[in-house]
Amino acid sequence: MGKKSVKLFCMAFIIFMIFGAAVLHATAAKPYEPYTFEEILIPDDEVSIIKWEAPSYDADAEISTHGYKLPEYYGRSILSELPNSAALIYAYDQIVSGLNSSAKEISVYDGTNAISKEQFLMVFDIAIRDHAEFFWLGKSHNYSYNKSLKTVVSLTPGYILSGEALKTAKEKFNAAAEEILSGITEDMNALDRELYIHDSLAERITYVLDAPHAHDPYGALVEGEAVCEGYAEALQYLLQKVGIQSFLILGESGGVGHAWNLVKIDGQYYYVDLTWNDGGNYTFHAYFNITTAQLLEDHTIAKTNYRIPTCTSLDANLFAMLDLRMETFDLDRIIEIIKEYEGAADIFVTGNRNAFIKAFTDNLKAIADALGYKKIKAGYLRLGREVVLVVIEDTHEHSFTVENASGKYLKSEATCQQKAVYYYSCECGECGTETFEYGEFGEHKYGAKYSSNEETHWHECTVCGDKKDEAEHVYNYVCSPICNKCDYEREVSHKFKDGWEYGFFYDKHHRYCTICNGIYEFADHEYTDDCDKDCNICGYERTNAPHKPGEEWVNDELYHWHTCTVCGEIAGRRMHSYKEICDADCIDCGYKRTVHRYGEWEKNAEKHWHVCVYCHLNIDEAEHVYDNACDTDCNVCGEKRTTEHKYKSEWSKNSKSHYHECEYCGDKTDITEHTFGEDDKCTVCGRESRILGDLNDDGKVNAMDLIILRKYIAGLINDLDASLVDINGDGKVGAADLIILRKLIAGFDVGLK
Repeated sequence: MGKKSVKLFCMAFIIFMIFGAAVLHATAAKPYEPYTFEEILIPDDEVSIIKWEAPSYDADAEISTHGYKLPEYYGRSILSELPNSAALIYAYDQIVSGLNSSAKEISVYDGTNAISKEQFLMVFDIAIRDHAEFFWLGKSHNYSYNKSLKTVVSLTPGYILSGEALKTAKEKFNAAAEEILSGITEDMNALDRELYIHDSLAERITYVLDAPHAHDPYGALVEGEAVCEGYAEALQYLLQKVGIQSFLILGESGGVGHAWNLVKIDGQYYYVDLTWNDGGNYTFHAYFNITTAQLLEDHTIAKTNYRIPTCTSLDANLFAMLDLRMETFDLDRIIEIIKEYEGAADIFVTGNRNAFIKAFTDNLKAIADALGYKKIKAGYLRLGREVVLVVIEDTHEHSFTVENASGKYLKSEATCQQKAVYYYSCECGECGTETFEYGEFGEHKYGAKYSSNEETHWHECTVCGDKKDEAEHVYNYVCSPICNKCDYEREVSHKFKDGWEYGFFYDKHHRYCTICNGIYEFADHEYTDDCDKDCNICGYERTNAPHKPGEEWVNDELYHWHTCTVCGEIAGRRMHSYKEICDADCIDCGYKRTVHRYGEWEKNAEKHWHVCVYCHLNIDEAEHVYDNACDTDCNVCGEKRTTEHKYKSEWSKNSKSHYHECEYCGDKTDITEHTFGEDDKCTVCGRESRILGDLNDDGKVNAMDLIILRKYIAGLINDLDASLVDINGDGKVGAADLIILRKLIAGFDVGLK
């Protein structure tokens, strides 16, 4: 691209800038419409090979009247790098040949090398990306597949044009292409041809999302309306017509499907996004012959099963060729460029674009001074990293005499008291400061809200004060304070119910009017202290009264709590907490409890004890307790033992018998009735037949007998033989018998038997 060409597009931009500077940003990603396929399974006996001669690839074949040779198709060449390449290239050539002739069914199986479904879809994708000219091809197709052979057999394309309609469309398509290509001259090198076609298409095409042929090159070339797919396919078709290799690239930008081109210039690959470069009134070159690194700043390339080259060269990048790449704002260099390109500097900013633009606006006076301009018009455009700066001399002398009643010059709209007021303007469009009136008086502007006094309300014109809709106030009740229409508030007297009510707001009480049923005079509840629950005015009981608990714990067997230091009530009452089930100490308050639970006595031959049913701790362990050495049952746990009596050798006796008695428990054995001799004594134990004063028949006379006699005399005992207690034999039992018994106990001989 020569400097002359750059000057031309800069000057065109300057003309645009005279009518107001604008800032443009990168267009949002343009939608791409994918192809869809339906699979048809066919049996082995229906597999057939559709025979026709697919045209052989000839790099020397001429495809236009301009004398340029067909470039190598990138997609077809890449197939040779892949496994099963022979079958893939065969299918590719069959598809291209069949689509070119609008074949109804296209064989893709050569009868020898199977092609999988994945391989077929890849080949179709590559063929369509190589050949943008098939604008009559639809988006939905069928392919036949044989499971036994594991191969795709044929393709049944879906076409949107055929017959005479297709013939007419091809004629229009070729004519539109020739219209642009006619501007190609013999002295143009590859870059010149590429740039010419790029700029011509940007000027020709308008981005229209719902255009009839938005997704194909026909819409772009013939109708001048397309989306990204149509832009890219039109560019690719024309580049191939002038001998430049191009391949359609698919991906995303901003999360939306997008399409652009891979282009090969003088042996190096570059990316071109014509859609984004089309700024409408201005054609940018921010995305013309750029590297992969720059593209990936705002594009995402869709993954493929084949290689896409990495673009690293800047040899054919316009900004690199013309030394128009800058990292930061260079005032001296910018002034040089503006001078050289007659008012414009088209820069590719590799650094911070916002800082670059700010530096430009901050240095406008310095630029104007360097250019010798007393008055300037300045502005900028931007797309991606391309920033176009414009500074031109403003030599126009304003004359503000034009009465232009358009909105641009409106100072104030017409009112009911004044016509609309406009500023005089210059023929160049600049707005002056003097004004003129134009048109008719306006209508009244009545406010939406009512104006009011004590008796009436109305709508009032905000300009002149005119009134309309005047009417008396309307109230629901005789004591209603607010007018239903205008919200005017009057002073009224309510008839309140005795006492205060509560319930409308939890934190307030109110008065209730018995006439209008309204509630009024809201007031906060009043409490004696912070812990008081009942309002002193209305009696409302609150549930969230805050206590001020003391630091010391208070507790009982089940709970612990703090006592409020204000009201003395329990605060924060909760159950004791223990680490273990038999833990004695509460972990919060330290309360000690008795926590073991014991069952029946556990025992062995020597001891007994209790076992806690929770923690199995032994407690109360002790030896067995018996009444005496002969007792068999422990008095505590009931443990039984086996014992033997120890009988005395001497006889024990009573009035009836004699026996041997256990010295431990008193058990008796060898019990035998007395046998008295002539001396009135038992011949075995020596007991006399009767011992005077032995009332309990234990063979002894002692204090026990004295106690028995006293009880008998007192009437407490009545089951004794009267002859035994009548010691003196006088037929009575009394004090005399007590005296004699005492003497017997003392060992005196009382002369009685």
